[in-house]
Amino acid sequence: MAYQKRFDIEEMFRDFKSGGYSLEGSQLAPQYLSKLIIVIAIAYTSATMQGKKIKDMGIQKYVTRPEKRYKGQRRHSSFYVGQHLYHWLQLHQMFPKNIEELMQISRYRGSSGFCVETRSILIEYPQNSPKSLAQ
Repeated sequence: MAYQKRFDIEEMFRDFKSGGYSLEGSQLAPQYLSKLIIVIAIAYTSATMQGKKIKDMGIQKYVTRPEKRYKGQRRHSSFYVGQHLYHWLQLHQMFPKNIEELMQISRYRGSSGFCVETRSILIEYPQNSPKSLAQ
């Protein structure tokens, strides 16, 4: 249990540094850095909650590349999944026809409005709303 908490904290540091917002590369003065950290905390919390929702639904494999464990560690944090979901939905808006064609290749991906059949549950996301998961 203690190791799991430690690993979650290390995962968060990775997300804050090179894995997500490149906080260490900002080189801001202390008075501005604290403001940036507040904004990042809000964005990080939102992306993490969305990623956790996607993982709980069991549809992570449709949003990110396949997850392989390296030495027992997870490849994708909930933050990473949440961040990539937003990008995936933006691509679906910009290139709906291409995405629909690619989705036809996999029997697990639906054809109308980003439908995914997982564990006999049909989950639908409107094509024009990246905010649809914020509910």
